[in-house]
Amino acid sequence: MLVPPFNRVRAVGTAAFARRTVMVALVVCAAGVPLLPMNEMKVTGTLLAGCVLLIGALLSLRSGTPAGRSDLDAPAIAFLALAVASTVFGVNPRMSLVPTAIRGEGLLDYLVYLPMALAAARLGYREIRELLTVLLGAAALIGAAGVAQYYGVDATRWIGSRGLDYGFYSWGTLANPDFLGGYASLVLPIGVAMAATAADRRSWWGYAGASTLLYAALLGSQTRSAWAACVPAAVVLLRFLPRPAGARRRLALLGLAFAAVTVLMMLTQPRVSFTGRAASALNPADTAMQQRRWIWAHTVPMIAERPVLGWGFSSVQGHLPGIGTPGYYRVFGHGSVLIDVAHNDLLQVSVNMGLAGLAAYIWIWATAVRALHGAARTATSPVRPEATGILAGFAAYFVWLQFLWSHIGDTNVFWVLAGLAVAAGRAAQSPGEGVMLVAANIDRPTGHGGTEG
Repeated sequence: MLVPPFNRVRAVGTAAFARRTVMVALVVCAAGVPLLPMNEMKVTGTLLAGCVLLIGALLSLRSGTPAGRSDLDAPAIAFLALAVASTVFGVNPRMSLVPTAIRGEGLLDYLVYLPMALAAARLGYREIRELLTVLLGAAALIGAAGVAQYYGVDATRWIGSRGLDYGFYSWGTLANPDFLGGYASLVLPIGVAMAATAADRRSWWGYAGASTLLYAALLGSQTRSAWAACVPAAVVLLRFLPRPAGARRRLALLGLAFAAVTVLMMLTQPRVSFTGRAASALNPADTAMQQRRWIWAHTVPMIAERPVLGWGFSSVQGHLPGIGTPGYYRVFGHGSVLIDVAHNDLLQVSVNMGLAGLAAYIWIWATAVRALHGAARTATSPVRPEATGILAGFAAYFVWLQFLWSHIGDTNVFWVLAGLAVAAGRAAQSPGEGVMLVAANIDRPTGHGGTEG
């Protein structure tokens, strides 16, 4: 049945506004929240992004636009259902529900992350590029803040930071050098891929500049796991990145810029030894690795005690066995040490949500990687460079996660990129669907226009 022209125009306008509202929510989540300098700010920003996304979803329903389906729906819904169950049946449901000020981990965050991923999975290829461009703009600011911190200037105090001090380490706006390393390992390969395949000089300078700043911040973070994670990322980029005219020259220029930055940072901050820091990772007596191995060994009994649904979020502290034993003091000394995470993402998910939650989490990773692999291999894919960059970022981020854990800020970016991965996979299979929603609706005479999903 045809609808009056006025109603049709109004429905199209509402659908377009809903689409832009969803985009704003995704931008706030993936680009805005990591820019906030303190964890409690990131928690608030994440919940705010969720509210904006809810408004966009309600407007989309009002316009009569069907959401469509994506390959991410089943694993994401399964993960969310298990997150709720692990909280309800956990050891402290109230603590597991509300994100903590220190770690920013709680069920409420996942009630934002999963819908963000599902919303991103329904974007068209133009929106994928738009969102990634904004993400790299935010990464440039974070990188610049990290470079300044390497030289003793903390600009984050101007935007609300309480004034953290990690010496000559960079932490950007991620509140900790380790999490800056994780952020850079996830986002930097995207910048490299988009710089190498930039369509014009202006885009090249923007992507290359953001990548160089983020690379400098990655060096300044001195996060060894993030440095090691660059190796699989480079392998993925070399294997799948398309080679349009000028791509090799751009990659060579970017490599020279990275080399120059490395030498400059070494010469201008002689009290920092990148080579010594990297070599310490191979030392079996390294304190950090001894502590991680002790935590890993004592996390496994926690998983065995509650193997199905886990303990609930934020439950490691106060329940980790072995605290106060001679072995504990031998590794950690006799000072007060806060241990509230497993320092390995797969173990952390298993403690939080049990083996059922871990299975759903791996299902999400497998779905995203499979979609990216298909998009990166498809020559006709309109987002092949972006898909390759995200795939490389995921390879690096997965390595980094085995020594740390999903943390607010980094996690915001991951879940949005997981959705973009599925959207990129769909765009590779159906390039013609990469049009904005309003254009799709104008071509239809009814108020039930299709989507890109």
